[in-house]
Order: sequence, then structure tokens, then C-alpha cells
Amino acid sequence: MNRFFTTASLLAVSFTAMQASAVSLIGAGIDEGNGDFFYEQGDGVGISGGFGVPSITEVIPRDRAFVGVGNNPGQGLSVNGWSFVRVTYSGANNAFGLDGNFGFDSTSFEPNNTGSGMAFQNGNANATIDLSADQIAFSGAAGDIFDLSYLLGSDSAGGNASVTLTLDAGLVSQQSVTFGTVARSGSARDGSNTITEQYVSTGTYSTVDLNFRLGNESGSTRVLVDDVRLDVTPIPEPSSLALLGLGGLLIARRRRG
Repeated sequence: MNRFFTTASLLAVSFTAMQASAVSLIGAGIDEGNGDFFYEQGDGVGISGGFGVPSITEVIPRDRAFVGVGNNPGQGLSVNGWSFVRVTYSGANNAFGLDGNFGFDSTSFEPNNTGSGMAFQNGNANATIDLSADQIAFSGAAGDIFDLSYLLGSDSAGGNASVTLTLDAGLVSQQSVTFGTVARSGSARDGSNTITEQYVSTGTYSTVDLNFRLGNESGSTRVLVDDVRLDVTPIPEPSSLALLGLGGLLIARRRRG
């Protein structure tokens, strides 16, 4: 029996050790980070900024929480891990928040869920809103790969979004990337409304912030966002790098033998 690994098998072991598993920071399903924008009564639904009173109803199987804030910027709504804040607005239909009663494939929209919704804002071409996830504590290093995906669309004219990913917000070590503005119409879940982005970190970090700036393409419309997923794949641990180096040394020794 050969006492040595073959070159192919040793490389396989080494590269397997080099592969790191992705960590889900925000998941697109129920209880996976609230990327599905659900809320439950008692989960801290309320107004941020002290303006107005939200309209909150629970319509099983699709929960709802929204607020109309007129033309006043700075008003907002907090819903289970996310905050919605009006940036600019002009028009009449000014509600925003989350609602599972319309939007992405409403006739088949997760009918068995009792806590599920999608983020939305009503408005026109002058309306914008910030949709921000609560800050996530996660430590990593340069080379970590962040993969973001989400559904973007509208049940009327069209919606757009620019997304900013920030690591170590407010610190000297801060990293921030704003992905280019994208727009989608419609409300399909067949892939046509799916947006994907990727960022590779350039240094160490300990917190992760994710912000959506939502807008409208033209006229009166309702922009929709749902199924947000943010995963990070850390770089290999130093022990894995050492293993690869050892593997190369053993291969060299085997070849000389």
C-alpha cells in the first residue's frame, strides 16, 4: 500500500481545506435575518423620529405595517430589524413600510406564512426612502467576499434602488461601496427581478451595515423590495494556508522520491 498521498489527492485535500463556508448575515426567509420583511405583534414595530402614528394591521397570512407621512422628510417606521426613513417626497399617496397584500406574485405569495411581507413605498419620481438593516456584528478580514441578492420591482410603473454596503461604519477602518442604481418593473419571482452584487473587503472589520436608497422611475408608482440575502465567505484561516504549503512540500518530496 502506498504510504504517500498522490499529487491529485493531496491537492484535493489542501484545496478542500482552503474553502470557507459562507455565513448568512441576512436571509431571505422567515427567521433567517428578516430579509423577507416580516413582523409579528410585539416585535417592536413603531415610529422612529417621533412623527405621526403608523397604521398597523395584521391580515393573516400576510402581515402589514405602514405609515403615511406627507411631504415631511425624516419620518420613519421601524420593523423587526429594519428601519424605513423618508428622504424626499412630493405627491398625494405617501404610505410606505411593509405589506404582503400586493406585489411579487400576489396570488401565490407564500400563502402559508403568517408573518411575511415586502418593503414598499408609494410615490413619484421625486420620492425617495432609505431602507436600512440594523447593524450586524461580524468580524472579518481583507479578502472576505460579500454576496448580496434581492428582489426589486413595482406593481405599477417601475422602481429603482442603489445599495450601500459599509464595514466598520464611522471608524478609521471604514469601507463603503455603493453599487450602481438599478431599476426593475413588474413583480415576478422568476429571476427577472433579482439583483445580485458582490464586494471583496480590503481590510479587517467588525460591523456590517446595509442600506437601500429606494426611488421611483416615473409618475406615481410603488417600488417593491423583498427576499434580501447578504452572505459573507471569509478568507481561509491561517491554518488552512499552512496546510496548503505543507501539501506542496509533501508533493515535492514525493516527486523527488
